[in-house]
Amino acid sequence: MIGRAAEAFARLAQRALPSPFVFALLLTAVAFLAGLVVGRPAGQSLAARAGDLAAMWYGGDLLAATTGQTRAIGGLVSTGGFALALQMCLILATGYALAAAPPIARALHRLADLPRRESVAAAIVALVAMVAAWLNWGFGLVVGAVFAREVYRAARDRGERWNYPLLGAAGYLGLMVWHGGFSGSAPLAVAQANHDHVAIYGVVPAARTLFAPLNLGLNGALLLLLPLLFAGFARAASAGRARAVAAGRPLAEAAPIWTLPDERSGRSGGSGAVDAGMTAAATPTERLDDSRLLAAMVVLLAGGALALLVHARGLAGALSLPSVSVVFLTAGVALHRSVGRFGRAFTEAGGELSGILLQFPFYYGILGLLDQSGVGATLAESSQAATRGLVALGLPVETAFSWVTFATAAVINLFVPSGGGQWAIQGGIAGGAAVSLGVDPARAVLLVAYGDEVTNMVQPFWAITLLSITGLRAGEILAWSALAMFAALPVYLLALAIG
Repeated sequence: MIGRAAEAFARLAQRALPSPFVFALLLTAVAFLAGLVVGRPAGQSLAARAGDLAAMWYGGDLLAATTGQTRAIGGLVSTGGFALALQMCLILATGYALAAAPPIARALHRLADLPRRESVAAAIVALVAMVAAWLNWGFGLVVGAVFAREVYRAARDRGERWNYPLLGAAGYLGLMVWHGGFSGSAPLAVAQANHDHVAIYGVVPAARTLFAPLNLGLNGALLLLLPLLFAGFARAASAGRARAVAAGRPLAEAAPIWTLPDERSGRSGGSGAVDAGMTAAATPTERLDDSRLLAAMVVLLAGGALALLVHARGLAGALSLPSVSVVFLTAGVALHRSVGRFGRAFTEAGGELSGILLQFPFYYGILGLLDQSGVGATLAESSQAATRGLVALGLPVETAFSWVTFATAAVINLFVPSGGGQWAIQGGIAGGAAVSLGVDPARAVLLVAYGDEVTNMVQPFWAITLLSITGLRAGEILAWSALAMFAALPVYLLALAIG
């Protein structure tokens, strides 16, 4: 039954789900229309309101010229958006380069050849992707995609006809645990002095967020549940193929064979494209590129600086988006053993970054619309009213606040899929509500993080990289990942009620 439902949903999603960029534009239209209805000053014409909304969407000089605002959250040309996009690209590129390092690439290739049953393979892909993303979301996204591709390649080469979209969706599951991990935007942001919402939260060390019992327990539960769930999905998919063949459907239709992207382009895939440049250096400059001495210098300098940071602030206090990027840069150079090889691997990530660079400004435009039009504030006020309503029904304040804030964050993530961008618009609202209700503000940090990550399973923005690496389409993987999201929702709600 599960397999049939997922396959039907996949067929529907492939026909109905637009490309990630078109999805971003449609969400922009929804946010713009909402701004026409919500927050329009009394007596203002629709034309004037549309002009204001256009300025909110664009931001920068246009917003300053039309409204006098010189500092605003979001906007197509937001300096903060460009800075955050660069940070996201650095995390993804360093994660990509680390995944392409020969020791890791070889380990993934060998591990990919081990599973002989589709259910076991799906569970292993899910577990590897989730653990890697908990360490670093960019690393997990790339590792999950590459590992899913290599598992499918190994099975196909043995004559097996496994469900490739199912494996691809398993490789995407890391995006459902990343925000409670070491590269989580909200927990790392509030751990820094002088962050945007310091007046509400103060400085919140990672010991109260990332290493809190709630976060460790919830992530542990997801690491156990989701691989088992995908093992069940794989068994259902296998049974569905068998029924289809028994019913007379052609084997090629019931169990298609996918051609992988590197096979279409002639590249070897994985670390092969990097290894191709690892020939003996013919010139002094090429010898410098492959010099282990320069690699050692980078590792010692960056590693030493990180050690000093940890010594000064402790491990929890040293965690931040920049420090996480430096950790993965250092590890990547160390494993590639030369700055030239690392540079080539980093360059390979360029194609995967294009979707972020193209779409990130548009999502920051949506952020500007939600923040300044009054739509975001209205949503926040509605969530506070919902919290009070649940309390009136007898639900404990902390549980009511947790469920409503989590649900609100899950909806906002569809419009603002950047963890940092979502934190900018919701962090202050959630923290203020927590303080007014007597709830620990550190809990609000995790609630925003959990809502932000859970609806990634139906938001195609972060799937761009995985789709490029695997050659799959958004609708093919989101059908399965959406089922994973619905299965995980009770786990989140239960953890928030008892944690």
